[in-house]
Amino acid sequence: MIDKGYTDAKTVSLALKEHQEVFSALTRIDHLFVPGGDLGHAPPKVFMEFVVEQAELLWRYHLQAIVWLLPLKFASSGKELRRSVVDQQSGQNHIT
Repeated sequence: MIDKGYTDAKTVSLALKEHQEVFSALTRIDHLFVPGGDLGHAPPKVFMEFVVEQAELLWRYHLQAIVWLLPLKFASSGKELRRSVVDQQSGQNHIT
């Protein structure tokens, strides 16, 4: 489920719909590993916004699930990724 990018609203909508179908069909999900960087062609801010939306969908069906971020490679600095993580977490303790 890796798309070419998550800056297009239609792509995001279709990806989230696909994720919701999977999340709702499975009886249990404990962990979700989300790759970022080169594979999804998303800068840290866009990546984090998508992960938060994805996590919110996941928690509708699997409240106990933990979301793990896998920052494989980003063109921008690590500081930007850390800042995006902090900005997006704001009270969400299931994103690691």
